Amino acid sequence: MNILDLYNQFDALVGNEGYDKTHSYQLMTQVKNLLEVELKMKILECVDTSKVANVGDTYLTMKTLPTDWRQTVKISVGKLPYYGVPFRRREQLASTPRRYYIDVKNKQYALTGHVASSQTINHWYLCKTPDITEADEQTDSDDLILWPAEFHPILPYKMAEIYQSNIDADAIAFRMSDGQRNQYEALKDALIAWDQDMKLQDMNYQGGYADEYEDGETSFDVGSM
Repeated sequence: MNILDLYNQFDALVGNEGYDKTHSYQLMTQVKNLLEVELKMKILECVDTSKVANVGDTYLTMKTLPTDWRQTVKISVGKLPYYGVPFRRREQLASTPRRYYIDVKNKQYALTGHVASSQTINHWYLCKTPDITEADEQTDSDDLILWPAEFHPILPYKMAEIYQSNIDADAIAFRMSDGQRNQYEALKDALIAWDQDMKLQDMNYQGGYADEYEDGETSFDVGSM
């Protein structure tokens, strides 16, 4: 399946109207991004190991976030996990070991405390996927949409629902938009079930991550937040 196949499915759902491709791909990107933000799918998890925690670093030694960063999942320095704290508390927690904060506005983060030796920072995060444009029509949809191809038709169904409920809407279009919504919700439920299974497998079907138990620090003082 390529990107043009998804556009053609959308066009068929709205009556083969040859809807403007530029706007169609903008709408496809919008729907894709909304799903990825809402579901926080396991398959979107990436790791950045390009940054180093150095001996002389302070809580103001900023590290640049990856360009495709959407949300941090976990940070560790060497084998030791670090725990996120609010940006607004960085001065108060400057000397607290094994904490990090994120400056979202400036797309950077920093560690608090100090390290005894320089070590690699392992930064797991949820990534953003590329925008979809007309130039991508012959591109395999798997190259731009990371979740399995069997769920990619969720995009045309949601696009059709939006189109039929907002653009040149009439009684027939409104009824059709309900049908598109039902198909979208069915595919979304299946996608959620698949993603939940991936997350459970990653935890070996435990109640928490194994490294948290091995470290003996499954939680920390909520008052530090």
